[in-house]
Amino acid sequence: MAPGERAVKRARRKQARREKKEALGKFPYWLRYSLPWWLIGPVICYVGSVLAVGGTKSWELLSGLTSPHGMKWPLFTWSLSVFGWVLIPALIGILAGYLVSAQIDKRRSDDNQAIWDRLRQLADQQSPSDGGGEGN
Repeated sequence: MAPGERAVKRARRKQARREKKEALGKFPYWLRYSLPWWLIGPVICYVGSVLAVGGTKSWELLSGLTSPHGMKWPLFTWSLSVFGWVLIPALIGILAGYLVSAQIDKRRSDDNQAIWDRLRQLADQQSPSDGGGEGN
């Protein structure tokens, strides 16, 4: 196989992978390609905390039931506590926001362009055509 043919095949495979990714919806794409990067830090902190202070205490730290003050391995315990207070609610908010917008999109009868066209048409009908203003 000639070097040029390999480059063409490689480019086709790359294009096929890109099209496969783009065929996913927004949420499945986010779950597959973005969420793992968001979870690397919390997972490392959770595993480190489980090894340092135990599974029950780590869960209590993550859920906010226990303070990390005075525990051994403060790097893991304080980080896990911060992730529990900041990142977990953010991820839940992202999921809830997506689900709400997906339900709204399902129930939307017109596309956005049709709505804007209708609003422009209504605005044109309500504007005075003779150039006069109110009070004439």
